[in-house]
Amino acid sequence: MNVTEAHKYTLEIIEELGQSIEVRRKPSNSRTSAHCIAKYSGPDRLPPNLWEHVTFIINNPATERASIAKAKQKLTWLGIRFDTGGCMGQHDWEIDWSFTIGPAPDSVGEEACMVLDDLLGAMDTPDGLGLPQ
Repeated sequence: MNVTEAHKYTLEIIEELGQSIEVRRKPSNSRTSAHCIAKYSGPDRLPPNLWEHVTFIINNPATERASIAKAKQKLTWLGIRFDTGGCMGQHDWEIDWSFTIGPAPDSVGEEACMVLDDLLGAMDTPDGLGLPQ
């Protein structure tokens, strides 16, 4: 799989998630950064005109976070990587200069991704720490 195919597949996953989760997409601010464009452009990288910020609005944390995590895990298993983040009530995917395609992760890398997903999920609890109320 090359970066163009990986990007197309990632967009399909986002569209699929958008059938049950509110999704907001906007061009990445990095698109206009000369530094980022110079540093991260190349034949194996996503072109800057395709860089975007995707936000999933979390209305039902129990099911929506799990769906997003499962989709991200599927992409990771295919070697598709990009920055993620979020805060209470949302989860973000940065489909930008960080978007790369490579080998599938080892178990340590996969475990780190799962820990991050758990931390983001904890933000959706009333105390923001994942503690029962």
